[in-house]
Amino acid sequence: MGIWRFLSVWDTVQIELKGAYSPARVLALNDYTNSTPWWRIVAFILLTPLPGLIYICLPETVNLSPPSLGMGSNKTFFGRFFLSYTMWCLLQMHMISERMPLLSLSNKQLVVSAVTVAALSTGVELLYAWWIGFPVPYTIHMMAVPYVSLMFFALAIVWYPHVRQNWGLLWKIADAILICVCRGLVIIGYPLFYYAFQKMEPGVESTAFSMVLPILKTFYRVMFTTFVD
Repeated sequence: MGIWRFLSVWDTVQIELKGAYSPARVLALNDYTNSTPWWRIVAFILLTPLPGLIYICLPETVNLSPPSLGMGSNKTFFGRFFLSYTMWCLLQMHMISERMPLLSLSNKQLVVSAVTVAALSTGVELLYAWWIGFPVPYTIHMMAVPYVSLMFFALAIVWYPHVRQNWGLLWKIADAILICVCRGLVIIGYPLFYYAFQKMEPGVESTAFSMVLPILKTFYRVMFTTFVD
């Protein structure tokens, strides 16, 4: 019994061996490669990242005031915060929408929802800054719960008519929520590991504790593959 359980656990952590290829996709890729000129493929590879690269670089061209001047002199920071969360929310909602064709969102719904969630998230960040002080420490961790809650509330408004017609879609929604929870655990888990490691004195304990990192990585990968499958 113990051997079979060990083999089951061993098979679970062999994440690289659990992938699968679709013959139809391989054939489609072969057809695309044979029918598309090389210059078009090169142009696609070089040009498609440009919008995202420009969006990332443009906010960095704006100078920020020193944090010591407080919220009043750092309005630009909150503008950048809003733009970052708009793009972040847009990408995440699009990813969730693509995973569930029956609950797919139109481009208008995606943009309106992302802008609304980003605006409300910026408001939460302003409340944190007023309550805790500026700059807000551990912003990503502090914003994780409000942001995810707002995002799924926005999705719930759009999805409600579809779910009323097919309650089985709730399982798909639960799957999407679990994936977001996994991402949140990654955001929280690694900083906590690093903090604990930094607090330890150099020696046998810190060396032994460093072995927790590959275990943590394997745990996250197993969770992701389980929920994605």
